[in-house]
Amino acid sequence: MIIKKHRKGIKIGIDVAMTILLPLLMGYSLIGEALHEWMGMAIFLLFITHHILNWKHRKRKVAFRWSIFFNELVNGLLAVIMILLPVSGMLMSRHLFPWLDLGIPMILIRRTHMLLSYLGFVLMSLHIGMHMETVFAMTGLNKKIAQMGKYRIISILCQIIIVIYGCAAFIKHDFIAYLFLQRYFVYIDYSEPRILFFFDFVVIMMMFAILGYYLIKLLKKQKSV
Repeated sequence: MIIKKHRKGIKIGIDVAMTILLPLLMGYSLIGEALHEWMGMAIFLLFITHHILNWKHRKRKVAFRWSIFFNELVNGLLAVIMILLPVSGMLMSRHLFPWLDLGIPMILIRRTHMLLSYLGFVLMSLHIGMHMETVFAMTGLNKKIAQMGKYRIISILCQIIIVIYGCAAFIKHDFIAYLFLQRYFVYIDYSEPRILFFFDFVVIMMMFAILGYYLIKLLKKQKSV
């Protein structure tokens, strides 16, 4: 009964928590391995809870639309990744599951976990952007955005700046090399201030969220089949 009454607030709280944890998890050696493992399990549990709370929306049957197809494709890939990530993480664990050993070569587990981490980061960022209209509607921000008027140009300029900085940070942190398994280990420049590292990843996340937001809006304009 309490969950039903505060369902909207709980859903928003879970989404915010996952959004905060996402960039933090990318700097595992900066936050420490033990904390990284705890955060990894936390975001997995939050992800499961997120799907349980949104299960009713997934059961609705509607006509085929490209926006729905793309949404389900991203969600499906993300769901698989979010299951495999904690599994590979548990197999590498030195703190929460040090006793778990299936005899799989550690280099294979490490490379798999690294690939899933970067791919999951991109897909979850896209997912956030694809559902921003729903978040705006839930929080009432859609009405305020509609009333922005002349301030809309400021919003567009801010988005352009985010995309430009995000592209630069994407290249700086060598995302392509990790997404195509061209590196065996994650390289982190420890001479760089930690706050700058996490700021870069937050902006990269925002960049993909902006991409997801406009991509889903574009696909919604396509005729249903």
